[in-house]
Amino acid sequence: MKITLNGKEYQLYFGVRFIRELDKKYWFGEASVPFGAGLENAWYKLQAGDLVILNDVIAAALATQITFTDGDFDNYFETLTDKNVTDMCDELVKNLERQPMTKKRVLTYKKNLAALANPDEAAEEKAPKKPTKK
Repeated sequence: MKITLNGKEYQLYFGVRFIRELDKKYWFGEASVPFGAGLENAWYKLQAGDLVILNDVIAAALATQITFTDGDFDNYFETLTDKNVTDMCDELVKNLERQPMTKKRVLTYKKNLAALANPDEAAEEKAPKKPTKK
């Protein structure tokens, strides 16, 4: 996925640095044992078109190339329509579900959310099947 800023095109990268950048912003737990939840938070909130997470995702995806500031985002956002924002968020969600470094973690999170929403179905899936008689 590419983005054009100030007339220059940049490729967004969704590698380890991307995940680490998001985890720096979104963690929970005690200071001595933090658990990064940036990627999961980004995937979830992008679906709602959250502008703060959109800013953070773009900044993290550009971290290996430039420092993307809040001011840069403000200037970029002024060039977008509501449809552009929705389309960009949707495309980022798809990328997070497909990219090699993010795919497994996002799909596991998605599965866990579905299990929380439907605990009866999750219990049925986990229950061992009775052996069949021959």
